[in-house]
Amino acid sequence: MTAFSEQFPQVDTVRERFVVDRDRVTCSGAMAAFDLVCHMIDQDHGALLAMDVAQLFMSRDVTDHRLGSGIGVGRLVNRTLAIMRENVETPLSIPALARSVGCTQKTLETRMQATLKATPQAVYRRTRLIHARHLVLDTDLSVAEIAQRCGYDNASAMTRAFRALFGMSPRDLRTNF
Repeated sequence: MTAFSEQFPQVDTVRERFVVDRDRVTCSGAMAAFDLVCHMIDQDHGALLAMDVAQLFMSRDVTDHRLGSGIGVGRLVNRTLAIMRENVETPLSIPALARSVGCTQKTLETRMQATLKATPQAVYRRTRLIHARHLVLDTDLSVAEIAQRCGYDNASAMTRAFRALFGMSPRDLRTNF
């Protein structure tokens, strides 16, 4: 970068993974391109969809600098999302989740709302259903087993939530894809 900026002094160089400058976009490599795509999805369609895409690609820090607003917001939300993903089969209560990341329930709710424009409950439900979608598409597990692995007491409760989020039942998704 130093050699480039010396050779082309008229070009403003910045040490960033990607740069969006008016009608031009550039990035520094494959992971930077992924960060750019998540950033663009966030800008055009919201943080929750960007989070879904990042989770589909198993990106660890699904909010970090792309979705966070303010110091520490991204880190707290990322820790919360990681704990949610680790506790899909046996979901934690929101107060227990807040304690596990070292904050109050109100602080967690405020940060999640500011970062993802959704409540912790809604984000947790979505995280569990995204995991269910993955299991529907990538395994031969029964819907009842998938429901259990995603923290639902029964398959019909998960199916209703699944249909509300994805517009089709787990069986329909499996059949059509």
